[in-house]
Amino acid sequence: MFTADVAQAFPSVRPRRMCHRLLDLGFEAKFAVFAESFLTGRTVRMRLGGPDQKAPGLPQGSPLSPVLFALYMAPLAQGRDDLYNYVDDIAVFVSARTHDGAKKLLRDRFTEVQAWVSSEGLTLDLQKTDVLFFKPQKQPEEVDLGGGLVVWAGTSLEWLGVHLDSRLGFKTHAEQVVRKATRVVGLLARVSKVYRGLPPKAAAVAAKATVGSVTQYTIEAWWPGLQRSRLGRTYPTGGKGLAKTINAMQTAAARAAVPSWRTTPTAEVRATCQFPPVEVVAGSRRRQYRRKARDDASHVVHSRVTSAHQTRLTDNSLVEASTSG
Repeated sequence: MFTADVAQAFPSVRPRRMCHRLLDLGFEAKFAVFAESFLTGRTVRMRLGGPDQKAPGLPQGSPLSPVLFALYMAPLAQGRDDLYNYVDDIAVFVSARTHDGAKKLLRDRFTEVQAWVSSEGLTLDLQKTDVLFFKPQKQPEEVDLGGGLVVWAGTSLEWLGVHLDSRLGFKTHAEQVVRKATRVVGLLARVSKVYRGLPPKAAAVAAKATVGSVTQYTIEAWWPGLQRSRLGRTYPTGGKGLAKTINAMQTAAARAAVPSWRTTPTAEVRATCQFPPVEVVAGSRRRQYRRKARDDASHVVHSRVTSAHQTRLTDNSLVEASTSG
């Protein structure tokens, strides 16, 4: 797979093309005219008392800008199951029987994406282009994506805040999450002193809002579970190690936020900050996500979730049949 980022995304949107894009997508003419007006004649003052300057494209900070840009980029992924984009972030997945074949497909797909982006008046930020192969890989290697662009394919990359590794074990993601949360724990310890410090209730809320949100971000997508079962047998997934790492960081955050003795039971300190075990939170979120994807036929993983559900039913039936027989 490779990931790419659109450079200067919002300022590069053209008003007239935005209007035509919305009409092509089936929006009413009045909304298309509104969007064109939204992008036209906008000015910004760069410093107090300075002259007004025209600000092209979509304005930064407006809640409408990401929605309009996502619609502007919509044709790129239409009719394709190997390309995903979220606002200005693009990810392309390919598969091949050989490593060289995968490299060639990546080069072809990158050329297609770059050509489409250029035709829309946009440019890719080549410095933010990354490549990852989902195979056992210990050393980085060079990948030629064409046009003189050579990218080093490492053992992991970050996309939408999640660190993907070549084995999809998400150990790298857990390590990066802990690294981010460690800095927050240090700040909590400074402001949550017994004397003249942050009140314990406010500190507990701060710990949950910072460390809790960082360690549990998109956990329903990357959490592998504690074990997998197939045909009556259970297999470990590596989730136990991930849970131990993240739970330890959440416990450190809870003890930094809430005044407590060293002998105070960990469960009580975690309960004060509303930190249930991460494996409990992950399991609950995965079940909710799976149910939502199974009930929504237009969901991007609907077919995969449905087939997995049918496979589990088949496996259970086989186990019951072998047991009864």
